[in-house]
Amino acid sequence: MAKDLKIGIIGLGFLGGAMHRYFSERGFTVYCYDKNGIGSPEEVNKADVIFISVNTPYDQKKKEADLSYIESAVKILGAPKIIVFRSTIPPGTTENMQKRFPEHKFLFVPEFLRAKFADEDFRKPPRQIVGFTAKSKTLAQTILDLFPKAPIEYTKILPATSAELIKYAANTILAVKVALANKIFELANAIGVDYDEVKRLIGADQRIGHYGLEVFYEGFRGYNSGCFPKDVRTIIVLGEKLGVDMQWLKLMDDENISLLKKQDLEPDYGHPKNSPN
Repeated sequence: MAKDLKIGIIGLGFLGGAMHRYFSERGFTVYCYDKNGIGSPEEVNKADVIFISVNTPYDQKKKEADLSYIESAVKILGAPKIIVFRSTIPPGTTENMQKRFPEHKFLFVPEFLRAKFADEDFRKPPRQIVGFTAKSKTLAQTILDLFPKAPIEYTKILPATSAELIKYAANTILAVKVALANKIFELANAIGVDYDEVKRLIGADQRIGHYGLEVFYEGFRGYNSGCFPKDVRTIIVLGEKLGVDMQWLKLMDDENISLLKKQDLEPDYGHPKNSPN
């Protein structure tokens, strides 16, 4: 059945582009639409399964994730479609969209790609997760089969809300690691020891690893690339709305913003001109 499905992709950033190349190389019929002049709504509506990988920036005024690009993408699709969100969306979004647009069947597949290595990461995933709603549960295995295989112990079909939280939690933990590395960097300088040696031997611990310990990885200090600023801020707001004390995480994020501003940088909250999606 999978090979007979016609694939649609809305949003051709590094994620959408990686999907397009992968599915095209495997003989699928692929229709694309991107607001930057690629394809059209009419073209993408020819597909059976639509992957949506558009911007979900953090709205500083409303203090929440801006889902307007997601909604706009859904609204151009005729019924009925299988719609798979790849964009990072707050827990509960897939279920909410299923209720609002019952003519479709919605799923969520989180992405864990590095922008510079999108094709490599897409084709060699360390994990593969498909989130479903009650209406789309029977399609989850079909969607999973479309993607490259991951180790069986890290391949999972589960409710969409759980999958959405996994994505936010992963990005938040990585951001925390970057923030902590910057604090250790300052401590090493204050003590007068070589941070490069410290980070190398800290990273030798497999429980920690080397990722995030290079404080000048993007040429500046602090986290301000990928989706970290918007996702950390979104999960803070989500926790506060649910009555979870997020104060320590908020203090960390506020300090990261201060660190960026000392370098004449503003936090990148994922708006279209900056977003990698």
